[in-house]
Amino acid sequence: MPGRSAILSRMNADLASRTAPDSGAVPDRKAVNAWALFSWADHAYFTTMSAALLGPWLLALATNAVGDRGVLFGVGPVVLRADAFPSFMIAAAAVVQLFLLPPIGALVDGSGARLSWLAGSCMAGSASCALFATTGYHAWAYAGLLFLVLTFIAGVADFVVNSLLGDVAPREHQVRISAWGSAAGYLGGGLLLAVNLVMVQSHASLGVGQGTMVRWCFLTAGIWWAVFGLLSTSRLRRTGVVDSGRTPGSATPAAPIGRRLRSAFTELRGTLRLLGDMPQTRRYLIAFLLFSDAVSAVIALASTYITHELFDNDTTNASPFLFKLILMIQFVAICGALGVGRLALRFGAKRVLSAVLVLWCFVLVYGYGFMHSQTDALVLGVAVAVGLGGVASLARPLFTAMIPAGLEGTFFSLYEICNQGTSWLAPLIFTVVVDVTGSFRQALLSLIILFVAGLAVLSRTGTDAAEREASAIGARGREPEGQTGPRDPHEMLDE
Repeated sequence: MPGRSAILSRMNADLASRTAPDSGAVPDRKAVNAWALFSWADHAYFTTMSAALLGPWLLALATNAVGDRGVLFGVGPVVLRADAFPSFMIAAAAVVQLFLLPPIGALVDGSGARLSWLAGSCMAGSASCALFATTGYHAWAYAGLLFLVLTFIAGVADFVVNSLLGDVAPREHQVRISAWGSAAGYLGGGLLLAVNLVMVQSHASLGVGQGTMVRWCFLTAGIWWAVFGLLSTSRLRRTGVVDSGRTPGSATPAAPIGRRLRSAFTELRGTLRLLGDMPQTRRYLIAFLLFSDAVSAVIALASTYITHELFDNDTTNASPFLFKLILMIQFVAICGALGVGRLALRFGAKRVLSAVLVLWCFVLVYGYGFMHSQTDALVLGVAVAVGLGGVASLARPLFTAMIPAGLEGTFFSLYEICNQGTSWLAPLIFTVVVDVTGSFRQALLSLIILFVAGLAVLSRTGTDAAEREASAIGARGREPEGQTGPRDPHEMLDE
C-alpha cells in the first residue's frame, strides 16, 4: 500500500504540471465560449427534463399505476403515496450523489482525462434523456431507476465542467466568465424549451397524441445535449484546454483505482481539518447547504406542484403551460442575475444575498396561500426567476473570497459536494409532509424552515473575517524562513 508521502508526491506532481492561465492574462475568448457552450448543451436536461417534465411525468406514471388506491408501495408500516413519488425520487437521487460524487471526483482527477470524462458524461446523459421516451403507462419503477441514473450523470457533468473554469480563465476574470456560462445555459435551455413548446402545441396538427409529443421532447433534449456537448469538448481540446492541465503526451499512467480513491479521501480529510481553523468559512458552507438545498427542491418540485394543484395531475394538459412558465423563468433569470449582481456591487454581496433569501420565503408563502390560477403561477414564476438568478450569481463569488490561495480546487470540490450531493433534506421534508397531510400546499410551505435557517446562519457569518481566515491559512503555505522554494499548499492538508 502506498504511503502518504507517495500520495502527496503524486498530488505535487499534478499541481506542478498545471497550466492554468497566468494572473493578469486576458482569457482566451474561444476557450471561454467553448466552455460556456457546455452549459448551453446540458441545460437541455435542466430545463426540458428536470424543471419542466420529469416531475409531472413521474407523478403521472405513479398515479396511473395505483388508480384510486393512492399508495404506491409500502414496507411494513411505512408507505409511499403516489403523490409523493417525484419528491421521494429527488431525495433518493441526492443521496446517490452524496455517496458517489466524491469517489467519482477522485477518479476524474486521477485519470488525467477530464475532457474525456466530460464527453463521456455528455453521451451517457443524452442517452438517458432519450431513453425517457421509452417510458409510459405504469412503468413507474423503470422511470424511477432511469431518473436516478440521469440525475447522477448530470451531477458528474456539472462537477467536471465547473472544475475546468480555472483552466479557461485567470482568477480575476472567473466571476465574470462564470456568469457568462450561466447566462449561456439559461439561453440555450430556454431556446430548446421554446422549440419543445411549439412541438407540444402542434401535436394535433401533426396527428400525434400530446403524451407522445412529450416523449419526443425527451428525445430532442438528448439530441441537443449530445450535439452541443460534444462540440464543446471538441473545441476545448482545439483551444489548448487539455486534460488536467497537462500538455499532450505528458500524462503519466493512471494509478490503480483504489490508490486514487485513498488519495482523494486523504485530501478530503485534510480539507476538513483546515476548515477547523476557518469557522466563518465553515459557517458559510452550512448556510449554503441549507438554502441551496431548498432552492434546488423548489425548482425541481415546482412543475409537480403546479400540475397537482392547477391541473389535477394531468401531465398532458399541464405541459403547455409549464413550458411557457419555465421558458419565462429562463429569460427572467438572466435579468435577475445581472440585476442582483449590480445591486451587490452597491450594497454588498452578503446583504443582497440575504434579501434574495427573504424573497424566497415570500415565494413559498405566496405559493401556499395565494396561487390558485395560472396567472398567479406566472407571478410566482417571476419571483422564482429573480431568486434563482440571485443565488446563482452571488453564492459562488462570496465563497471564492473565502478560499486560501492555492487551494481553490480542493475547496470548490467541497462546495460542489454541498451543492449537488446533499440536496436531499428539502425533498425528504416535502415527501414526509405530503405523506402525513396529503397536502402539497403544506409541504411547500414546510420548506421555509430551510430558507430561514440558512438566512440565520448567513447573518452570523462574517465574510470579512472569512477572508482574513483564508489569508492566514494562505500565509502558512508561504516560504518559511530558511526554506528554499514555496511550500505546496496541498502539503498543508496533511498537517
